[in-house]
Amino acid sequence: MNQKTRILIVDDDVVMARYLASHLNRRNFEVTVASSEQEALRMFRALDPVLVLVETTIDGEAGMETLQRLKQIKPTVSVMIISSSKDPEVIFRASKLGADDYISKPIDPKELDLRIGKMLDNQRLYSEVTQLREQVRRQTDFTMLFGTSPKMMEVKMTIEQVADTTATVLIRGESGTGKEVVAYDLFRIVTL
Repeated sequence: MNQKTRILIVDDDVVMARYLASHLNRRNFEVTVASSEQEALRMFRALDPVLVLVETTIDGEAGMETLQRLKQIKPTVSVMIISSSKDPEVIFRASKLGADDYISKPIDPKELDLRIGKMLDNQRLYSEVTQLREQVRRQTDFTMLFGTSPKMMEVKMTIEQVADTTATVLIRGESGTGKEVVAYDLFRIVTL
């Protein structure tokens, strides 16, 4: 079963928060609403949402502070600022604090869907790029360790076969031969 994407809405305007929650629930998101910064931070830590929608003024507190605190907790979270102000200074400040997008009230549901879709696509791309970079780094380390000689390719194949098992493996060799690199890359292997 696919897990629904979690979204946290931070807005003390009950009517707006309910409207957004209802709209996003119909789009098959798992939505939680917070009406204050403290409640938002507590829910954020407990639920680990993928996306947060923050009104610029919540509970008499600046939504910008909430944005800043959320980004301190988890820099990779996507945050969209919601505001009735179209002041470029607000947009600039939100962007500087780490907001990924900005939407002004009144909110057009189609525009909201489009922007959320783009933010989620960007998150997926970021995650894929991070994973690919890690794979390239590991492969580069592995290639640098083993080279291309037939004997080293044989050692590499043996290590790859063992890596997919739960067997405990002892790696022996002279100092500087790369035992630690092999152990690091294959996790289950113990070195001496």
